[in-house]
Amino acid sequence: MSFINSIGTSNPGLKKAQESIAEFMAKAHKVENKEKGRLLALYRATGIKYRYSVIDDYASAGDFNFFPGNESMEPFPSTSKRTNIAEPSSYSSTS
Repeated sequence: MSFINSIGTSNPGLKKAQESIAEFMAKAHKVENKEKGRLLALYRATGIKYRYSVIDDYASAGDFNFFPGNESMEPFPSTSKRTNIAEPSSYSSTS
């Protein structure tokens, strides 16, 4: 008979405050004015305090390694590009 005897979790090593991620995403998606206020309110309403990632650009002031290093951030990276950098060794166990 099979059974679960423990459960563990893991997070990527880079921790970033939710407010910082909200600002980054507003800039990345070129959201301004009233719509930016709505986006920031949505990020606050989640109750999430921190997000974790293997992509260090979220913590960068503009010297990007993953996102294009231009003001428009174009071309925006694909989901498959993000998936390819998420190696299992990038995670730290918290079990």
